[in-house]
Amino acid sequence: MKRIIYIVFMIVFTLSLSAAVTGENAENLNDKTFSNYISVQNALAADDLSTAKLAFRSLAENSEGLLKELADRGAGSKNLKEMRDHFKQLSTEIAKTRHPKGYGTAYCPMAKSWWVQKEGKIKNPYYGKQMLACGSFKEFKAEEK
Repeated sequence: MKRIIYIVFMIVFTLSLSAAVTGENAENLNDKTFSNYISVQNALAADDLSTAKLAFRSLAENSEGLLKELADRGAGSKNLKEMRDHFKQLSTEIAKTRHPKGYGTAYCPMAKSWWVQKEGKIKNPYYGKQMLACGSFKEFKAEEK
């Protein structure tokens, strides 16, 4: 029974990801929200669970709607794998927005996921030190998975 409830929850959650970002302007994020997101990305790339958890909490405090919900889930993660799964969902939403000059969308073919980071050397948040340089900067395409 728990498995059925979990499956139904995941289907509903996945469908909700395609909805617009509520409370945040889909074109621009406020500086604090973006800064907290980048802190999460850097902490995950460094395999730093405690710093990532704190950054997720700060992101939740400075966000609304879907971004807040996703950040809260990330902050509640028990381990890096779970946290990275929540980060994937969050990053898909962040990748849809405009970001400051000097930042770009990166894609990891192994994780089949996007993230936003400072341009330059790739710092993969999905594999951390295991495959830090996996991925490349690309133009975000929502249909690519």
